[in-house]
Amino acid sequence: MRTDHRLLLVSLLTLFSACLRPARERAELDNKVGKYETEEIKINVSQGLAAVHNLEKSKFKFWLQAPEIEFTFENTGSVELDLEVQLHNTLPEIEVECIDENIEACVVQLENTSVLTRKLLRLTLPVGSKYNLHLKATDTSSSVFKIALLSDIQEELPRVLDIINKMNEPEDVLFAISAGDLTDNGIKEQIVKFQDSFEALNYPFYSTPGNHDVGMASSRIWHEMFGRNSFSFVFSDTRFTFVDSANATVDPLVHDQLDKWLELGKDQVHLFITHIPLVDPDGFRNGSFRSRNESAKILSKLAAYKVDLTLYGHIHSLYHYENAGIEAYISGGGGGWPEKLDDIGRHFLLITIDPSRGIEKVETIRVD
Repeated sequence: MRTDHRLLLVSLLTLFSACLRPARERAELDNKVGKYETEEIKINVSQGLAAVHNLEKSKFKFWLQAPEIEFTFENTGSVELDLEVQLHNTLPEIEVECIDENIEACVVQLENTSVLTRKLLRLTLPVGSKYNLHLKATDTSSSVFKIALLSDIQEELPRVLDIINKMNEPEDVLFAISAGDLTDNGIKEQIVKFQDSFEALNYPFYSTPGNHDVGMASSRIWHEMFGRNSFSFVFSDTRFTFVDSANATVDPLVHDQLDKWLELGKDQVHLFITHIPLVDPDGFRNGSFRSRNESAKILSKLAAYKVDLTLYGHIHSLYHYENAGIEAYISGGGGGWPEKLDDIGRHFLLITIDPSRGIEKVETIRVD
């Protein structure tokens, strides 16, 4: 039997490329999030900051990845559309502003549901119309605000309710962020379990994936259920940048996006969140990036643009240190198997931010 050397060469090159860029597919899929189009309707979420699901003909579900988002509905068909949109993972107190393509106000209904972080949006979209909607926080009177950080839940997901209850105790937390590993292996059933469980949280939860979230599952599952792997948003003049490092590297496409986000955030308080620490402060666990050169490259960018705080997960313990002169925390206290003898246990961080001054305080809240 004759071997097709060309086919073998193509296969080897494909395998080699996949090894060099293991996160490439996820980076490419990021650019498809927040878009939906048929002959009747076109939906676009600015910066792809929400996953869009069509439940049935005129009913949709959005999973939000930011506290405030902008999106458009355009009626491209021949009949008027009555739309119902489930908004999941929202701030408890939000309002919506609607402007049509003629820069005139349009009428929409925003309704509360039995879940604090789920709203119902209703609107009628005339033929040929295009509505621009801005979902934003209702109360922005106080400039100083608090967020929570929880990462590395993994196999403890079925028993996470006590952590959620503890996170609900402070009354002034606006939203939670995470460095990933929300599930044990990223399959759809586990992500559904996470989303159902965290409806008990009094505020929304935004995350980039960890290695457990992508290790055994299709790259498409996270995108379908949550949205982008790497993304950036601004709230109260503070930028939050989430970067996918689930393979202990960052894809070149994401490096390019990071450059843009750093430039946009150069005059803002800026938090950088990724799963794998750029530098393992102990150095003996191999708990950092595959390439020291890549770590140094990213850290030099973060330092040059004066990022205020770097937040990591992956190591199931708690560390406070500096990298490239930037304050850093590793917090992997969501329940994954803990580092032996560290005596840290399950925990999350409370972070107080003053947009005019920077990071005001970081507190460790122990659950166990």
